[in-house]
Amino acid sequence: MNKWEPQTPEDRLLLAYWEKTGKGRMFLEVPVGNYASGFFPKGSSVRNIDGVRILSEDSQKDEIIPRRAYRWRDLIDAFRDKEVEVIEAKKRLNRLLFGQAVAGVDMFERQYPAWIVHPVVIYEINDPAMEWVCQKHGVKMCQPYALTDEVDG
Repeated sequence: MNKWEPQTPEDRLLLAYWEKTGKGRMFLEVPVGNYASGFFPKGSSVRNIDGVRILSEDSQKDEIIPRRAYRWRDLIDAFRDKEVEVIEAKKRLNRLLFGQAVAGVDMFERQYPAWIVHPVVIYEINDPAMEWVCQKHGVKMCQPYALTDEVDG
């Protein structure tokens, strides 16, 4: 398998976050919401979570696994009884990014057998009002290119 290289601004944010947080194993473009998975009603469509990083593994592996390198069924075992971060990345911290993270956690929890699931938003451009919203709802925030980590938690 070829080494993954970031292609989009969101990919670059994911890579910067992964490097900043101590790496681990992160799956990209994780599908949720598919009717065929058996977890969602007929008519449901697939959505992709930008990244899912495993926090609790017996043998910590440092790798980013792109969508083309795994099958949906592989994820069931990878996430089983693990503590994970469901990560969404955008240029700006806004309602869309917040909503994707919150909805992503709910859909992820319905489809995968993880133990604990944490929502994370990664962004370049801050919005203090949205910081407050994220804090209120327990969404971890990160600006990986920022000089300080006042908001990270």
